[in-house]
Amino acid sequence: MKRTGPLARIIPVLLAVVLVFGALPAAAAAPETEPAVELTAALEGSEVSVEIRTVESVGIDGMCFSFSYDTAGFAFKEVTSAAFPDPVVNESGKTVLLSSGNSQTFPAGTVLATLKFDLGSGYTPGNEYVFTVSFTEVIGADLTGFDWQTASISAVLKEDLTSVTANLTSVTLTLKGAVGIYFYLSAPESAARAVITYAKEGSEPVEYTLTPTEANFNAEQGLYTYKLLFPNIPAAEMTLDATLLVYDAQGGQMRLTAAGKSLEGNRYSFCAADWGRKILSSASSSDKAKDMARALLNYGSYAMKFFGKTDWEDPDPDLLLADEMAQVQPNSEYDLAKPANAETMGYKGLTLVLEGATELRLYFKDPVTAADASGKSYEVKQGQGMYYVSIPNIPAKNLHTMYTVNVTKGSETGSFRVCALSYANNILNDSSQTEKSVNICRALYLYNQAAAIYLAK
Repeated sequence: MKRTGPLARIIPVLLAVVLVFGALPAAAAAPETEPAVELTAALEGSEVSVEIRTVESVGIDGMCFSFSYDTAGFAFKEVTSAAFPDPVVNESGKTVLLSSGNSQTFPAGTVLATLKFDLGSGYTPGNEYVFTVSFTEVIGADLTGFDWQTASISAVLKEDLTSVTANLTSVTLTLKGAVGIYFYLSAPESAARAVITYAKEGSEPVEYTLTPTEANFNAEQGLYTYKLLFPNIPAAEMTLDATLLVYDAQGGQMRLTAAGKSLEGNRYSFCAADWGRKILSSASSSDKAKDMARALLNYGSYAMKFFGKTDWEDPDPDLLLADEMAQVQPNSEYDLAKPANAETMGYKGLTLVLEGATELRLYFKDPVTAADASGKSYEVKQGQGMYYVSIPNIPAKNLHTMYTVNVTKGSETGSFRVCALSYANNILNDSSQTEKSVNICRALYLYNQAAAIYLAK
């Protein structure tokens, strides 16, 4: 039989393993039959193989076909064929001619030709890509029921990423204690470790072992859920990113998505200021939440200035609470109440630590012991050549909460009443204090007021 027809073209294969095959249209006069050939696509590393395979016994001695594919997602590499040596490929025309010179019968399951493609820069894992082969001529065919001149077959490639993908379902801020960021993650059993890095130079990453259990299994999703905390973010560092990455048991970085979309670099970065900005930009945010966001950004801005972090991004460049700052006055209800014998007990002063979890410290010259009103002991530590009673991890909503501190030194005892805003009052009532010190204390007042309302039960 005389061979005629254009050279067939090859389609670059897409990454997936889900295949959909188009039926070969039947000739008008022929009875309907099942397709004699099918197209399959499979991802093998960074290469895609698209195979033309027989699904029933086929007797032919040559064929010509064209092919189409997503040229941004794939780059055509080659055509191979054990059935037809020396395939003739017109890459620019995307056509292929296969010929053996004599008729052959190929049993079902025979791969007539394989089109190979490299992944292109436009390839997106998990997207669907369609490869199509259209036959322009089949020589010596003994098939019935198909018009080979118009027949085409397709394969849909969609990479199954379930086992290598973790999904960030949400991220939020916690103010119940020190400021922290919660990352909520859904991940397959293959996820073994999560790492949260921090943008501050010299800071150590926070690592979590991801342990799949019955308790954290979401049957509807078929995934395991995790709540990962990056803790103790100082107010001055609200614009520094915490970045989440997920790894499998072999140490390979896993794919990370959010809202169904791949994240650049398979990582997600978030800072405390991002929460405030998100709240303020959302039409659905409550007034309480917006007030909290403004106070948070305002406090972060003045803390950054106080600690001299002027090379970092200012969380509140628009001075959202400028008017409110000017109106802050110390509330005498929060003044330190100390016993008459405080001086003989060696009391030296009060300070507030804001570089991390908020901590209140009462300093003494000599060793003391201390307990709260219920008799529970406070930890006493040494620092700056003195001893201090530590009241750690004071939540934003409790900065105004008065603590009873019963101090014992030898045979002497004395009771102090104090809160974090007692320190702020000391600063605000002292005309010799710097503007930076006064501003951070005013911001602390506004931060406490907003948190007490926002976090009220």
